[in-house]
Amino acid sequence: MCQHGFSPGRSTVTALRVLLSTARYSQACYVQAIFLDISGAFDNAWWPMMMVKAKRGGCPPNIYRMLMDYFTSRRVGLYIGDRVEWKTSTMGCPQGFVLGPTLWNVLMDDLLRLPLPEGVAMTAYADDVTILIESGTRAGIESRARVNLDLVREWGLRNRLGVFLLKVEHHDC
Repeated sequence: MCQHGFSPGRSTVTALRVLLSTARYSQACYVQAIFLDISGAFDNAWWPMMMVKAKRGGCPPNIYRMLMDYFTSRRVGLYIGDRVEWKTSTMGCPQGFVLGPTLWNVLMDDLLRLPLPEGVAMTAYADDVTILIESGTRAGIESRARVNLDLVREWGLRNRLGVFLLKVEHHDC
């Protein structure tokens, strides 16, 4: 698995090691790292998709039912003066929810398992994603970047999450 956040034995250090060693030992003339952020990840995690993925991933039935109960008809209140405005919620991991990080990894799993072309690797730490692209030509880098950014954008749309480009770094031989 390429997710280094909320995983035993993994950390920002292990994520960086993977990226640096892949780039360092690349035989390609051009290497590009694209750094992405999933906007408001925990606030915008869409429960129905999380539950679909949990079921698809083999979540035990008793845990699945508990999660369904937890997420069904969940209401949030906003206090305005002495009034409370209530609204039904279908997204977001409540602060302090012990299963929040695990559910986030369930949501991210299919992004990190996308079939990537040769010369492309993806790694994540929580809601930060890095795409590392290797190619013998600049045109190859640009083409692979475009294809992979489209894949990530489509994943974001399916999961009702915004994906934003933070930074692009190039290394030429």
